Amino acid sequence: MILFRLIVIALLFIFSCNNTAPSKLNNKKDQVMKNDIAKSTLPICNEDRATTGTITNEEGKIIKLIGTFYIAVGDSKRYHPCNLPASFQEENRTVKFSGQIKEIKDHERLAGTPFMLTAVE
Repeated sequence: MILFRLIVIALLFIFSCNNTAPSKLNNKKDQVMKNDIAKSTLPICNEDRATTGTITNEEGKIIKLIGTFYIAVGDSKRYHPCNLPASFQEENRTVKFSGQIKEIKDHERLAGTPFMLTAVE
């Protein structure tokens, strides 16, 4: 009985392994996404908010809080991009981005600073 269990576990382990390295697949996928973003323009959003600053070629990580995607920079900054393309909505993905920091109104408490992307890769 123990031998049977060991054989079943060994077979599960062997067949659950994937022979394709995920990093090789992601590189090809990332290249396609970069080309798609370069060819298209990101939609304009948050027009009702004043621009309080700009960010150029900042590196951040995509995080998801309560079903919403944010870009985290360091330990304390979170930006809520209103126009993050679906192809970049992947948790723990590192991105380089540029855009406009939008105002937070006096009566608002937000999980991230409103942000409009002008570039992302």
